[in-house]
Amino acid sequence: MPQSAFTPSPPLAPQAGPQASAAELEDFRARIVADPRKYIAQHRIELSTCPTWIAAERPLLGAHQFSLAGLPELLRTEFLFALQRRDQAPPPLDPAQVRILLARLAGAPSVRDADPAVVCETGGVQYNSATRGLFRDLRRHLDVAWAAHTGADPFAGEVWQVALLGLQPNPSRRWPATQGVIDFRLIELAWLREIAMHWARSARPTLQRLRETLRACQAASAALAAAGRADPAQLGAGDFTLVADAIRGQRRADGGPYSASHRNLLLYQFCQVIEHGRGMQIELWDGELWITQERDSRDYLIGPGGAGWYSRTGWRRS
Repeated sequence: MPQSAFTPSPPLAPQAGPQASAAELEDFRARIVADPRKYIAQHRIELSTCPTWIAAERPLLGAHQFSLAGLPELLRTEFLFALQRRDQAPPPLDPAQVRILLARLAGAPSVRDADPAVVCETGGVQYNSATRGLFRDLRRHLDVAWAAHTGADPFAGEVWQVALLGLQPNPSRRWPATQGVIDFRLIELAWLREIAMHWARSARPTLQRLRETLRACQAASAALAAAGRADPAQLGAGDFTLVADAIRGQRRADGGPYSASHRNLLLYQFCQVIEHGRGMQIELWDGELWITQERDSRDYLIGPGGAGWYSRTGWRRS
């Protein structure tokens, strides 16, 4: 067979029927009649509408893919920004959960303005749990970015939004906590409230440690206020006994007592706040103050020269 039999014919240039003149149409009809196998007929595609159709059409996706095509511009921009931030931290993103969340966000103007009840509570229990966590993470990244854009300080004021603080829930979890608020208004005494807030801003503790410290300071504040000992300049070592008893008397939510180690921890956290207050040049007690911990062979000393743990044998720093 000759080589020319394998040579494909050159592509034909498209013909525009409605824009052609009568002479061009007649000439083209003659060519079709002469060799009709070279031509096909199809409806004309309006190129002005073709890009719009492509932008709104969702592609065929694999199990590991998702698409933001067809979303409103603001929603698409927010979603992409938040996903990029979320993807930088564990655990890894699940494309299936992203697709579920995208489907539930249909019709929402933006991620920040979306109704959490509609987005997170419209599927089964299993899907709701995963969707709720992803939606909360995306909202948190957008809120943090908005706070940075507006120059808002998440550590300002007496009520802090946990999602904006970037604090770890506890030492074993690396990603930031996302739920709840920290309300320092629970500390009745203004001077103790200010010291506790300053300590939290400086130390940046885990959320668990911050809540424990807040609980200890709240108990101490309530005990001192009830005893009429609100002026820090008038406090003495005897007042700390009142504080220690109040902290050690704290109860769990079920009414049972905390363990001795947890009561000691609460008392220790209160001492950390007081020591931080001394660094702020705030004199809370005159002289030296010895704090006896339950089931501990050491004491915690708060004195004019500093603070630290001391062994009862020879009073040596341990």
